[in-house]
Amino acid sequence: MEIGLSVIIPIYNGIQYLEKQIMQIREASRKINLGVEIIFSNDDPGIPLPEQLDGGGLEIIELQTDRNQGIQRSRIRGLSVSRGQYIHFLDQDDEISPDFYSSQLEEIGDADFVFCRCYNGNRQPYNFDRVFEEAFEGEKIFSVCPMISPGQALIRKKSIPEFWQTHYLGKVGSDDYFLWLCMYAEHAIVAYNQNILFRHVKTGENYSIDVLRTFEADMEMVNLLLDEKIFVGGEAEMLRALPQINLKRRYLPQKKDQMVLYVLDKLLRAEERGNTLEKYFQKKCIKSIAIYGAAILGERVKGLLKAG
Repeated sequence: MEIGLSVIIPIYNGIQYLEKQIMQIREASRKINLGVEIIFSNDDPGIPLPEQLDGGGLEIIELQTDRNQGIQRSRIRGLSVSRGQYIHFLDQDDEISPDFYSSQLEEIGDADFVFCRCYNGNRQPYNFDRVFEEAFEGEKIFSVCPMISPGQALIRKKSIPEFWQTHYLGKVGSDDYFLWLCMYAEHAIVAYNQNILFRHVKTGENYSIDVLRTFEADMEMVNLLLDEKIFVGGEAEMLRALPQINLKRRYLPQKKDQMVLYVLDKLLRAEERGNTLEKYFQKKCIKSIAIYGAAILGERVKGLLKAG
């Protein structure tokens, strides 16, 4: 069958994810009448990909590297050898529904790309701050990245901007945002798929470092787009304000995460000294509690009480 869909997956310190990605893509491919290729674009010269991966009927292409170049170049390297008319940029540890491709192909219509609702970790990210149906409107796209991950989108290969393919960001953190802004600048037509088909898996990377790194990457991206006059007039002014807006948006959650870590540290220290939550509640004659709105902290408290 002729290749119609290319799934491009940059790999960095992620050999453990290869089989999982092949399995979930194979499962999702069963519902579509397109040939599928998976392109693993390795960006880690120190850890080569295993030879002759079993695609279970899907074609596997492995691209090795002699030096680390970053995720944008890894995606573009995969794009350069792709044969499908549709492109799916999937991160190495993210998850898709078995209905991902069938649903996205049904919804794309005549649009340049389609993106779906998703989970970011265990939460749905679209709200008053990032409205799903308005994600690619002018004022919105210049204040917050419209997608959590490119893995939410299915893109027509011919619609991927040449500018994005030939201008590289040196700093990692705004690669995806750069793509969507380039597509917006070319007046790409977007289709919105209301189905939840994707999960962005959060890793344990240092969040405070990520905030600074992403701010610097935003600055590099904005300066490049302004220098090349991709945006002018009012849009240029909105773009110029983007790094500071996003810095504030990321800084506040960071402070909240720091408070959660502070409380967890206190809980663990108390447990180490034998001062368990169970003993504390017994001492206070508390026989039942309700945990509400504490997210990961609430889950840990519930786990400690169950273990007691």
